[in-house]
Amino acid sequence: MTQGSNCARAVVPCDQTVAKILRALDLSRDPIILFDEQWRYEYVNEAACTLLNRSASELLGHECWELFPELRHSENAQALRRLMREREPATRTYRSAFKGALLEGHAYTLAGGGLAVIVHSIDAHVRTERAHYESERRFRALADLVPCVIWTADPKGRPIWVNQRWLDYIGTTLEATQTSPLEALHPDDRERWNAEYRAATRSKELHTFEFQLRHHDGTCRWHLAQTRPILDEAGEIAYWLGSATDIQAERDMLFSERSARREAEQMRQSLARVLEQAPFAVAITAGSDHVFKSANVLQMRLFGHRPTVNLPARLAFPEKELEPVHDLFDRAFRENQAVVLREQRVGWDRTGKGQIEYGYFDLVYQPILDENGSVEGLLCVSTDVSESVEARLSVSRSRSEAEAARGALERAHAELELRIAERTAELERSNAALATEIATRNDLQRRLSSAREDEQRRTARDLHDQVGQTLSALTLTIKAACEADTLPPAALSRLNDALQLAGRLGRDIHDLATRLRPAVLDAFGLHAALRQLLTDWSHHSGIEVDFEATWLKSKRLASDIETTLYRVAQEALTNVARHAHATRATVVVELHDGRVIEIVEDNGCGFDADSVALGRMGLEGMRERVMLVGGTFDIESAPGAGTTIFVSIPITEVA
Repeated sequence: MTQGSNCARAVVPCDQTVAKILRALDLSRDPIILFDEQWRYEYVNEAACTLLNRSASELLGHECWELFPELRHSENAQALRRLMREREPATRTYRSAFKGALLEGHAYTLAGGGLAVIVHSIDAHVRTERAHYESERRFRALADLVPCVIWTADPKGRPIWVNQRWLDYIGTTLEATQTSPLEALHPDDRERWNAEYRAATRSKELHTFEFQLRHHDGTCRWHLAQTRPILDEAGEIAYWLGSATDIQAERDMLFSERSARREAEQMRQSLARVLEQAPFAVAITAGSDHVFKSANVLQMRLFGHRPTVNLPARLAFPEKELEPVHDLFDRAFRENQAVVLREQRVGWDRTGKGQIEYGYFDLVYQPILDENGSVEGLLCVSTDVSESVEARLSVSRSRSEAEAARGALERAHAELELRIAERTAELERSNAALATEIATRNDLQRRLSSAREDEQRRTARDLHDQVGQTLSALTLTIKAACEADTLPPAALSRLNDALQLAGRLGRDIHDLATRLRPAVLDAFGLHAALRQLLTDWSHHSGIEVDFEATWLKSKRLASDIETTLYRVAQEALTNVARHAHATRATVVVELHDGRVIEIVEDNGCGFDADSVALGRMGLEGMRERVMLVGGTFDIESAPGAGTTIFVSIPITEVA
């Protein structure tokens, strides 16, 4: 036994070389055991004693099977006996889970008889192999869940492995992919694929390109591919990692947007041709500074010789007389509302030298919206009505001179009566001040609402009667021109385009007049007006709508109540189309206990009704309308739960 060691040998050799070898074996970390022909321990080193949990004195000279009877009939024991018996020159390797450890042993026959057994632990190696296997298994399981194509390839780009999405998309097997790796590519992209791989091989960096991948049904879809080379320690490509994401939808959307822009541009050009021939002055501005982009012939005559195109309105016309026009431009652009002015006195400096020419014009400043609903410019229409206004003013001046004297006397008499009435009513006003103030405020609000409806009714009627008649005359003129026998084909085609655009403009004006004040509400009542509103709204918005108000077919309510219910439904449906992202809406009008109840409901995204101010989305305007007729307005909504509006108005009678 060596000094300071638990290992020992039965016979201490005399030869110094053998002694050195034995000392080296004593220091080995792997257990080393020598058996004689009777399976007695002849030599064990310190590592063997630790493994067997016995001291050298307890092992040497004792038979193995006596000390460890549980090993006598094991598979490894049978292999060792066969090796001892047959004395084969080859070594025997065995594995055993001895003492809870995974071991690998090598047995050798000795020339003088007996066996030598060397044992070492393989726990770490096995754990490493298992960890590598688990890591690769998790990677492949995760790659099969990723919604894109993933693959690995050898340094030459030949596939080694592909994820399940590749196999499902192509409809083939891994072996077929390895045999024909480019079969799934569109024929036009195969050469480019090879070129991209060659470029990535030269750069040894991440490479991105697009290609078409054929689905198993035969269709091809565009994919965005990324290939990354993985380098070894020498800086050479060890293998490739690649992925491809389906981008067909993005490409289709880009193509659709380009087509839509082309169609919009064609529509603008067609509209410009129609406006060029319109019997009134037309100009188009862009941006908040109102840069003049185009104008028809009549408008250019008003501009005169002054440079105006591509200039802001204030820079083109700095005259003081035009300042109100600039303010109206700003208001129409800022508030996104058409400004309509009748018989406005406007001064025009055609030369830019201070020579002002005055005239009377009907002015319409209509906001132009972009595809996002934001104001991008103004459509400015000016109709010269100077002759009619001057004739009316001349008659008015003659009448005013004749009535001047009588008016003075009437004013004096009225002033005296007013003073007497004021003295008489002073006591009544002081006793009922609070009640009068409340009643006056409510009456003023009702008058304002009624005046607004009347103004919208007049505006709608003017649009229908004046602009509609002008468009009708334009349409008849174009039709007459189309019927000319000597008209060139190109001119006939343009006239037909102008005829279609005139018809479209007429329909747009009709829709605008209907939105301002539907004539059917005054003529046929609330049921017919709501039914027409819901039909048109569903057609334009693409949202299904249900309407329940059968009892209204043969009934009429007070005019202000019908107007209030109609405007609330109109504003609520506008909010649904703009904000709710709904697929269905419902409008219900019912009569219950002397009150008319209106319910507008949608299945959209909803909102937090407690945190959103009523001033948003027109809610405050609806509430004010309802309160003016003595009703109540409530709203119920929550994120993801849709929105419901309740209106309840007391009524005294139903006609």
